[in-house]
This record gives sequence, structure tokens and C-alpha cells, in this order.
Amino acid sequence: MQASGKIKRYFRIIDIVQESPHPTSEKILDSLYNDGFDISERTLQRSLKELRNEFFIDIQFNRSKGAYELLESEEEYVQQLLKFFKLSYQAETLSNSLGQSKKLSEHISYDYNDLIKGTEYIAPILQAIKKKTLLKINHRSFFTQKTKEHIIEPYLLKEFKGRWYLLGRINGSEEGKGFLSFGFDRIIKLEGLKDGFKPHIKNPKKFYKDIIGLSGWDRSIETVKIEFPYLQGQYVKSLPIHESQAILEDTKDKVVVSIKVKPNFEFYQILWGYGQYAKIVGPQSVVDNMVYELEATLELYK
Repeated sequence: MQASGKIKRYFRIIDIVQESPHPTSEKILDSLYNDGFDISERTLQRSLKELRNEFFIDIQFNRSKGAYELLESEEEYVQQLLKFFKLSYQAETLSNSLGQSKKLSEHISYDYNDLIKGTEYIAPILQAIKKKTLLKINHRSFFTQKTKEHIIEPYLLKEFKGRWYLLGRINGSEEGKGFLSFGFDRIIKLEGLKDGFKPHIKNPKKFYKDIIGLSGWDRSIETVKIEFPYLQGQYVKSLPIHESQAILEDTKDKVVVSIKVKPNFEFYQILWGYGQYAKIVGPQSVVDNMVYELEATLELYK
């Protein structure tokens, strides 16, 4: 079976175990059969083992309950993995449908991006993170278009705007230095090494907690206040700019929110996208940066 078929099966197994009130092996196999997966009990057990070893999703049979359950997994991690599986599932469904009828393309509209490109690296990278072993990566730079080999300590997988990235540290770098993000779509070759490494950070998620996107780790955190007209504010309330977003004012005329972030390029990029419907109220340093960028943009049209 192709890797994409296995991913679809993984997605459905996790979904069935989470959603079914009493997921026995018979119920799981029946549900999979209804979804087009005619597999044996032996194949089901092999799939559960692969989920445990490759993706750290531990589904075990609880004898006292007489059913399968998800064990010792971070809810956030499980949901992120399900999101990836679902994207892959949707991509293949679209591919199969379009392969059957070219006319169907007239009835499908989607943003163009490489949602699934490079996802074959997820499993080996997760294995290296788990075992604390080095990776050899050949990565092509956006800026120079040259390919360079790196020996990396892998720490974290990051998804942003439909693309996957690896947060890694160049092995042998000075303490606190050498951290880089590697876009999966620009990885030419990846090889797992047997050499281990001693982790230099305990919580890699901290690198992205206070930023939008990928850049600006070394900047200072600012509490940024942003004002929106009422209608735009309702959209921002339903789709927050950042997880730290808090509502400061919500009236019939405007909505004012605050976010605690390290203002970086991606932060300003999002605010530019709102145009005249977003105004940074403070702090003044962030206001000044926005004004400078807007004035530079206007110069392009003179």
C-alpha cells in the first residue's frame, strides 16, 4: 500500500478510537471496511504498532473496559497530527476524483501551496527527535539557491501556512546559537545518523510561543494593542491573530485587542493585510515601524 493510503488508514483508526463510545477491534475493523479498508486483525495490530513507533500515538486495549483507548498523548500533539493526516486524506481524495473526471476541476477552488510536499520526512525526523540522534540534511537556500549540507540536532516540527518546518541546531555550535528553521519543501535529502546528541533546550516550543510565523526569536516581547472597525473586529474575534489575543474593547463602533508577541516580519505582514481596517494603537515603537514600512510602500507607487 502507498504511504498516502497508510496515512488515510492511520487517520481513520485514531478518529474511530476517539469518536466511538466503545471501540472494540470488531468495531474498528467494521468502520474501516465501510471506509474502503478491508484489513485483517493482524494488519490492524501492525497499524497500531506503526502509530506507536513512528508517530508516538499509543492506542492500547483496555481489558477492564473491553475497548481500545488513546494513552498518554498530548491532546495538542494528537490534534496537530490529525490535522496533517486529514490534509493528506483530503489531498488524495481530490487527486483520485480529478483523475476520474477532468471536468470536476471546474467545481473545485483552492489556494495553491505545497501542503503535502516533503511530508515523507515527518516520520524519520520524529524518530530522530525521540532517539536524540543527529540528522544530515541537504537544504537549498531561498536566498542563494545553493544546496548546503548540515548536521542537525532536531528539536521540533512546525507547520505554518500549509508548510512544514524543522527547528534544528547546527551540531557543534556555540551554546545558545546555531538554531535554524528548515523548510521541508527545500530539503533535497535527509539522512538519519546513528550519532546521538545532548539536547540544548528543554522546551523547543518556546521558540515559537511568542512569535507569529518563524522569525524573530531573539526580539523582545511587546504587548501590542490593535483597533479594528466593528465588522472587521468580529472576524478577528472568531479567528485570533495570536493565541495570546485578549479583547480590551468591544463596542458597536470598534473592537480593540491586545496580543503579546515579538513583532517580526510575519506580524507586520498580517497587519498590512488588513489595510485601512487595522490600526496599531501601541506601543509607539511598533507604531513607528508600521508607519516606516507603509511610507516605504507608498514610495513604490510614486
